[in-house]
Amino acid sequence: MPSQLKDITAGIAAQLYETGLFKSVLTYKPKTPGPLPMVFFQSLHIDYPETTYGEMTLGHDLTAYVVLAPIDADDEKMSIRLFDLVPQIIEVIGHDMDAHGALNRSDGPSDGQVMLTDADDGELVIAGHLWSVIRLRFRVIETFTYQYSL
Repeated sequence: MPSQLKDITAGIAAQLYETGLFKSVLTYKPKTPGPLPMVFFQSLHIDYPETTYGEMTLGHDLTAYVVLAPIDADDEKMSIRLFDLVPQIIEVIGHDMDAHGALNRSDGPSDGQVMLTDADDGELVIAGHLWSVIRLRFRVIETFTYQYSL
């Protein structure tokens, strides 16, 4: 089953980069943070959701980490960024649920959609330092045509 996860991740990254909110959008975990704010992706979970007869679906829970600042940065700046960034990300993803064209292509093997399901703030260690991050959780569903399930 040829999952489009790599293309889907690149598509979501392209969506986020085109918002103009981020200086760097990566599809891998960096060794050190680049220009801030930046985003990087990790895939943490794959499953097989139930479907109608004759289809095959593949689900991915994809997590993106928006790296904002070192953990000792000014809290007021952090909260302003959180409330500025998340609504704009929701707007972009809500209007382009096919991962910037990675899904629902007439020449592609799969159909599906991407949804932003959760966002919260937290901390993450990168390169031995603690950084303030926003975790964006995406739910990706790929639906494959009959040839993969028969």
